[in-house]
Amino acid sequence: MTNFYIAGVIHPARLSLVALAGLLATLGWSSWRPDELGAVEGRVLAGDEPLAAARVGWQTRPERVLADAAGRFRLPAPPRPAQRIAAWKEGYYIGTAAAEPRSPMRIVLSKHPRDDCDDYAWVDPNPDPAHEHNCANCHAEIYRQWSASAHAGAAINRHFLDVFAGTDWSGQPGRGWSFADAHPEARAVCVACHLPGVAADDPVAEDPRLASGVAREGIHCDICHKVAATSLSAHPELVGIEHGRLALDMVRPRAGRQIFFGPLDDAERGQDTYAPIYRSSLYCASCHEGTLFGTRAYTTFSEWRGSAYARAGVQCQNCHMKPDGVLTNIAPGHGGVEREPGTLASHRLAGASDAAFLRSAVELRVDARQEAGVGIALTTTVRPIGVGHRLPTGSPDRHLILLVQAQDRHGAELSPTSGPVIGPEGGWGPRAERNYGGAPGKIYGKLLEDAEGDSPAPFWNAVALRGDTRLAPDEVDSQRFVFAGTEAPSPLRVRVRVRLIYRSFYKSVLDAKAWPDPDITLADQTVHVE
Repeated sequence: MTNFYIAGVIHPARLSLVALAGLLATLGWSSWRPDELGAVEGRVLAGDEPLAAARVGWQTRPERVLADAAGRFRLPAPPRPAQRIAAWKEGYYIGTAAAEPRSPMRIVLSKHPRDDCDDYAWVDPNPDPAHEHNCANCHAEIYRQWSASAHAGAAINRHFLDVFAGTDWSGQPGRGWSFADAHPEARAVCVACHLPGVAADDPVAEDPRLASGVAREGIHCDICHKVAATSLSAHPELVGIEHGRLALDMVRPRAGRQIFFGPLDDAERGQDTYAPIYRSSLYCASCHEGTLFGTRAYTTFSEWRGSAYARAGVQCQNCHMKPDGVLTNIAPGHGGVEREPGTLASHRLAGASDAAFLRSAVELRVDARQEAGVGIALTTTVRPIGVGHRLPTGSPDRHLILLVQAQDRHGAELSPTSGPVIGPEGGWGPRAERNYGGAPGKIYGKLLEDAEGDSPAPFWNAVALRGDTRLAPDEVDSQRFVFAGTEAPSPLRVRVRVRLIYRSFYKSVLDAKAWPDPDITLADQTVHVE
């Protein structure tokens, strides 16, 4: 028999089995079992017209074929019983269909809206039985993960609001840095990333403290899943220049059929479509790269782009949305399908607010020994682990403190005879109040300087970069300290404690704002040397 494409007909090699199945059915026997399907052929259509170059594959499986000029496709036997076939093409909703050997195999795709409506009403992410379309009603576990993330708190983050308005932790005005006072004409800059659902002419754009309703949800589900593409793909020269939602091509439909973009090209809830940008670091670039007021304030994307990780194809999502290995269905009971847990991204959006994630990103090694005629020689080694950008990154105020403390057998603190010393940015004052300026150690951070020579300076007042000692990807930093002691001719006995501490802001800013931020200890090692 000639082998040719017939819409919805299984491979000709199975025709005898088709006839047998029909005979058994007339006798009252059970006919086709799903696991008896062989190769499947069919067509992808847009209405009644063939749709060329549509991606087609078995749902939940990664393999895909492209429909030919007549919309025809052929797939191998399904990987497991009752498998459905999914098809997608840019500009269309995802379509799915069951592989039925006795009926024509047709997948019809419909176009999705392309316009972006400014008065679109954002979908509330919070669970609410009275509003069936709220995201958490169907995506409970995804919502739980996201709600604890920095993205969920972007609009109400106390650091953000206090720095914007010049207030402290208790709400007192006139306390330290104030972006709104320094640049009243540019107040709306902040909402492009922190409240991207707020329109430029909304009063909230001028003062994010006024946010209410869905706007207070920060970077929420509906915002993220309305992104079709980014202008930065075609215009890389705008990376760092166009920020937040201004660099995102969004589709917010008018009244009618909804649409949600995402990283899966085989979802089947009827409102979904696929966008390649969701698997690319460019999706993150507009909020994680920023030159503002002449200062390269945020450089995470360019740090990654210049790294070996970018050349190897490791994207931001690979680390910050790494599957948790547990989640298998993003909408159980609401149209979701069971998938391999390694294929579903976590929405914890792990980052600087996640202490465990930070600890997993860095390694501290300490070697201490007696050296004749020298004393106690201490070598510290700090190394980032699998970090595709500088450590730390993001806000220019984030930094690590390597703190070295040595005590003799009587508990007296020793000063090093050689080795680096922490500068004033570690804080001047009582050690008990976490001021480490002048102590043995080092700061891994980025220091901006203002016109008066003061540092740290907020990026909107910065005129120079005093220094950048942050760890580059895969960089190993070693420091040597020597402690002589005062116990000769008795053997020198020293207890050395080395800590690696993370802070989100420099100590002078923490004090001015009266923020109760605890230090996050990433590593803590104690060594006794005799």
